[in-house]
Amino acid sequence: MKFKILICLLLTAGALSAQNGLEGLWTGSIIEKSTGETLPVELYLTLEKGYIKGMSYIHVTKDSVITQELVGKMYQDRSIYMREVTDREYSIDNLNPEVLEGGKYVRKYQFEFKRSIWESSLNGFWQEITPTPFAVERKLGQIKLERKKPGDSSRV
Repeated sequence: MKFKILICLLLTAGALSAQNGLEGLWTGSIIEKSTGETLPVELYLTLEKGYIKGMSYIHVTKDSVITQELVGKMYQDRSIYMREVTDREYSIDNLNPEVLEGGKYVRKYQFEFKRSIWESSLNGFWQEITPTPFAVERKLGQIKLERKKPGDSSRV
């Protein structure tokens, strides 16, 4: 009897962790600080060899979506650093902290991953990377995401 209970607990724990992990579809909004403009955004994230890979979809209008490839890493405190990747300048096989910080990209993100059995969230900040980091026209802001629930067919 005790063995059956142990097996049930182990199976339940595995199902919960798979359901509420980082991988999957995240939806929410990206907010630009200077204008207050809020745009719907979706992130699709996967884990590969200790790094996070993903795609971002920022819905500028109903018919216009900005799509970017992302790469990043989660740290022990559940903080996440991600950046956009251009020109496919990296390979997961040779990714390391120096490559993660280098390369050509437009935007980088810093997230806090709050994992819950009810509603997991990714909240944080983003900023454009420009040759002049203190320029007034440089954009930055917040990003707020929730894990898309299986079976939820609503769009962003």
